[in-house]
Amino acid sequence: MRHNDRTLASHGVFVPKVGTFNEESGHHRVAWEMRDDKRNEGLNHHIDDLVSELVSCPCQKALISSEDFEYLSTAPVRLMEFQEKIKSLGWKTEYVAYVRNAMDYAVSLYHELLKHEENVTTIDYLRQLRRSHSYTTRSGWFFDFNHNRLVRKWEDVFKSPLLVVSYDDVIQGGGILPPLLDILGLSRETIFPSPITMINVSPSQSKGLRKTITDFLIKTVTRHAVASESWR
Repeated sequence: MRHNDRTLASHGVFVPKVGTFNEESGHHRVAWEMRDDKRNEGLNHHIDDLVSELVSCPCQKALISSEDFEYLSTAPVRLMEFQEKIKSLGWKTEYVAYVRNAMDYAVSLYHELLKHEENVTTIDYLRQLRRSHSYTTRSGWFFDFNHNRLVRKWEDVFKSPLLVVSYDDVIQGGGILPPLLDILGLSRETIFPSPITMINVSPSQSKGLRKTITDFLIKTVTRHAVASESWR
């Protein structure tokens, strides 16, 4: 979102700078602070900085984005504290989740964890997925592959609907930003008359691992098809 922050600001949507770690990153440090994540290096001031930035915000709408908000479903108290801080400023909140098909997500997440030097093995990874339809790292990051459960947890915290968007569908149809423009009540064609630059969208890296996970998921889906509709 930061890649298009000036364009969005010109149409009344503010994209904060705090909570990021470079010019194109999401607001990951805000999510990390709510879980006391070691990646914040003890610098837990990002939420207060976000509040300060929103107080002086000239726009009527603001957009905060991070894939790391996902693993906050296991931290409902911290989520509510964050919610109350934002609401105390007079802002109304809406939450949007992009969900991805389990096979591509499993491969992508595995490589992402390796990139962050998480001590993860393929065997342990697949065992956790089979056992609970989720994966929890040694650092406490929680990734839920059960979309129904994920949505239910968020809605239990905020007592309001979580807007769910299919990542797979939007990548085929122009990227992740256009659906957000719709939610924000903005015209896609007016704001982005030319194709939107796609950032951080790449194919799965390992054919071998993809086949392993594909075979695993086929067996798992078959086994749990009657009990659960959330694997897809």
